[in-house]
Amino acid sequence: MALYPTHWHKLPLADLLIEDKAGDWGKDARKLANSEVWTLCRVFRATDIADWQLYKGKYATTRAIEKRVLVNKSLRSGDILLEIAGGSQEQQVGRVSLVDEQALNASDQPLHYSNFFRAIRVPQTVLHPKFLYYFFKHAYQNNLLEPFQKATVSLRNLSFVELKSALEVPIPPMAEQELIIAKIERVEKELNLAKNKLQKVAAHLIRFRQSVLQDAVTSELQEGSDANLTSTGDIFEYVTSGARDWSRYYAPEGAFFLRIGNLARTSLQLELENIIKVQLPDEVDRARTAVQTGDLLISISGELILIAVVPDNLGEAYINQHLALARPKKEYYPKYLAYALQSSYCQSQLTDKQSGDAIIGLSLSDIKSINIPIPSYHKQVAAADRIDALLAYARDAQAQHEKAKGNIKQSEEALLNAAFETDFVSRQQHQSTTSDIVAEVARETILTKEIRESNKLLLKNLPKLISSMKGIEQEDIKEQIKKFALEMYESKSHLNRSDIDELRSKISGNVRNFDYDDFSSLFQELVQEPLNSGEEKPFFLSVIKDGSIHFALNK
Repeated sequence: MALYPTHWHKLPLADLLIEDKAGDWGKDARKLANSEVWTLCRVFRATDIADWQLYKGKYATTRAIEKRVLVNKSLRSGDILLEIAGGSQEQQVGRVSLVDEQALNASDQPLHYSNFFRAIRVPQTVLHPKFLYYFFKHAYQNNLLEPFQKATVSLRNLSFVELKSALEVPIPPMAEQELIIAKIERVEKELNLAKNKLQKVAAHLIRFRQSVLQDAVTSELQEGSDANLTSTGDIFEYVTSGARDWSRYYAPEGAFFLRIGNLARTSLQLELENIIKVQLPDEVDRARTAVQTGDLLISISGELILIAVVPDNLGEAYINQHLALARPKKEYYPKYLAYALQSSYCQSQLTDKQSGDAIIGLSLSDIKSINIPIPSYHKQVAAADRIDALLAYARDAQAQHEKAKGNIKQSEEALLNAAFETDFVSRQQHQSTTSDIVAEVARETILTKEIRESNKLLLKNLPKLISSMKGIEQEDIKEQIKKFALEMYESKSHLNRSDIDELRSKISGNVRNFDYDDFSSLFQELVQEPLNSGEEKPFFLSVIKDGSIHFALNK
């Protein structure tokens, strides 16, 4: 247990909470985008934590969340998002992000959070949200949340019921909280400057690696080369995707079950530190997804186009459904193929084939339709060896980069330990008693319940309110669309998706109670498909340009 300054109050988290809500993953946004019951939202996930300070969830995945859920679980500035599921057997959960106005307004879509998180709200007159945020970071790095976690084969779950009852939160006087926050922020600013410099180094390393790969592949396209542009459909003798629903076979020992997390971003080697193992019964078809030496493993959903080459002596191993297995014919060198597929020359072919809005992905047909310059076998080996030698420099620089990142991380940990375990700032005069704090929490809890009841009443009457206003508002939005489209794009021959988003943003600033779904449906009412004819002249025409749908003013 951490030793906090003796003049600080301490209360169980449960005594401080005025609200805590579980998250919701919602539904596929593509299927429910125009529903009256659902709203498109940015849904915060564990993958958004790393870039939270930079993007504030602006690029979080889009999901459809029920409107009634948003009314009951809406986020406010000062809420803490606590990770309660995820991680792995070795990696604990309990990371946090702080919701602020910038996060709430980072996009025109509302911000929500997945079912792997819990939103925590405390009275800000008692506990500054940023102080609580730093406390949770301190607790996480010192394993204070570890006793409340249970590990399964593939992840960890944090028991929030146990946590809020047992975890004591330190409560300095408010003036001291603010001084601590200010001092942490001053030091963090310096550390962030160092982080930014390291990010620039990382960007240079990525560009260097890509230029090496690109030069190696495109040199084979130059005049005088013996390379032939060959389709991967002819290069690979076998292509398949991995097994689904094998979680029932997870076991402490057994064959490797390879996932996207086992593929590296900057290497063809498999990363096996965090490996899932399976024990398969005899009746399970294992031959289809079993890997062999020299196979290429390619990520086809989530983070696309990560590639690994299966090494010698890996042993029995299989892939899951997010990976494709591509087995080259004997006349092709696996490492050359993998490096070529990682080049921008080939990856641009792959990214052109990405499908889906909420979750992008590649099909097996996509994997089999990439054109690669193929020289003779000995030149493939020589090219791969040259790439290995050049990338060795990048690996050395990467190692130094990781060491510097580790030093910054240690500094951050030392900063928080000093903030919570020493007299970080000069002691402030004790201003309140524990009973005062409990009373303040009770007052804010009552107020929160009153707000919740008002929201429920609003939700109950919402359909009637919408139906009474819908007709007038929709006609207004249509007229606004026409007006601004003429003002902004009369001289343009075609409107692309970016133009439509700009138009929608313009409308949102000029129409009261603007609704995203209204704009999408009403815009479509003003559009006529190319092959259909109607009695009225449509305002927009949809046209196919450069392989995608654009729109034109029907002048």
